[in-house]
Amino acid sequence: MSRINTKDRVVNNAEVETQFSAKNLTTVGGVGLFHKFVKKLGVEEALEQRIELPRREGKYKKGRVLISLIYALVLDLNRLSDTVLLRLDDVFHKIVDFSDYPHQSTFRGSPSP
Repeated sequence: MSRINTKDRVVNNAEVETQFSAKNLTTVGGVGLFHKFVKKLGVEEALEQRIELPRREGKYKKGRVLISLIYALVLDLNRLSDTVLLRLDDVFHKIVDFSDYPHQSTFRGSPSP
């Protein structure tokens, strides 16, 4: 497995432990635990470094766009139009440390030339 360097730490060569042992784990709590797991692994940074996407210059880095889609999938939002729920949810923003969530049009990317 290759090493992926993030801001001030190295991930993927360290052990990661996550427990889901609380009774009555809520969606909010589950998203919080998932966020801690994703943050510990440095997933957003890894996506930013490793994935090439043909995109227009925009407000969001590709790592943020991709991790936003992952959160939508984890929360079982199967349509891009459903992501408006995350865009409007201030509690979700606080839990995952987002200042905002990309508009659904951001996920469509740029048209083919």
